[in-house]
Amino acid sequence: MDKETQKDILTRLGSIDTTLARQEVHLKNHMRRSDMNEKAVEVLTAMIVPLQSHVSRVDGVIRFIGFAAIVVGLVTSITILWSKL
Repeated sequence: MDKETQKDILTRLGSIDTTLARQEVHLKNHMRRSDMNEKAVEVLTAMIVPLQSHVSRVDGVIRFIGFAAIVVGLVTSITILWSKL
């Protein structure tokens, strides 16, 4: 192998080492951001649980009000019809 080829190979190996070093830095940054995102998702999930409970209670109250309105409407209608007979 001549010196020119050896020099070319060494240059390419140096380039590969540089690329690997950059990729390692990028990977560390990616892992750090991923960890931060996972923690943020955990925090948001913890914040959503009480909201889901609240929404369920409000939904129950609204359903009860709707049912009560139907019952009152039926009773009123029957009372009006009964009084006309």
